[in-house]
Amino acid sequence: LLLFGLDPTASQYSDERTRDLYREVLARLNNAPGVASATAMNNRLFAGSMSGGPLHVPGATWLPERGIQAWMNGVGPRFFETMGIRVILGRGPAERDTAGAPRVAFLSQSMARKAFPDGAPLGKTVSLFFPKAQYVVAGVVADAHYDRVKGEAPLTAYVPYEQPPWGRLFSMDFAVRTRGNP
Repeated sequence: LLLFGLDPTASQYSDERTRDLYREVLARLNNAPGVASATAMNNRLFAGSMSGGPLHVPGATWLPERGIQAWMNGVGPRFFETMGIRVILGRGPAERDTAGAPRVAFLSQSMARKAFPDGAPLGKTVSLFFPKAQYVVAGVVADAHYDRVKGEAPLTAYVPYEQPPWGRLFSMDFAVRTRGNP
């Protein structure tokens, strides 16, 4: 697995130009010889940084009023495939999950169990960070560790990087899984 980062915002790129750059980088990487899959993410695993905030389920009387503290990662298409995280229900992020598309989220298995104890999260609505930042749950994935291998994996919500709850795009880390030694 090869990891690297880009920060076009340091060069005053607009969100549209940043989106175009990220799409082009991913297309080129995924079409490069020897590449099995490539993806993008706001927060690289084991890098020491993560975004966190409340996840709410509208009308969920079983959850605390302040919501569930969730780790959030904006990710690109093929993220779960590239990072080796199994999709348990539904799907992972796809190229169609753009800024103008309906907002979708993908929950870690532990987060799905906590937010939806009835076991049926697909198609349900959650809000991340802000009440108006609403997403429809499109997938549930295996739990993954972010900052340490030991202990429980954090409750995590993944969203397409083009659909962040705060509306702006920032720097991005990329992961490239190769078929052999990079």
